[in-house]
Amino acid sequence: MALTGAAMAMTLTFTTPGTAEATPQTMSIGSGAEVVAIAYEHTLFQGDALYIYGDDCRGSSWEQPLDWFPDGWNDRISSVTVRRWCSVVLYEHGSRGGLSMHLGRNGDYTNLHWFNDLASSLNLVQH
Repeated sequence: MALTGAAMAMTLTFTTPGTAEATPQTMSIGSGAEVVAIAYEHTLFQGDALYIYGDDCRGSSWEQPLDWFPDGWNDRISSVTVRRWCSVVLYEHGSRGGLSMHLGRNGDYTNLHWFNDLASSLNLVQH
């Protein structure tokens, strides 16, 4: 009987999950009155989130560059939700250098594919 109890305890130990995943963290960058985009650490809008604030992009020649991401966000973005009015241009390097990827307004980009974990800066633009 003691062996059966020990075997059952061992089975429970092996089938019990380890530690729970940490709660995703959020951070904000930019200025302006509203969230114009949300960038996520993983595909399918999973993991930590970076809330990107700006104005509504309805001006005649409006753009807002964000030349550097906060610490820990360089080369980390894998999916993005772009809200109304603004488009987002992601750049490979700081100060909007290197390769770029344009994400149109009102879009859910579940996977950045070839641009996954490459973005280091961005520009919010009207078109």
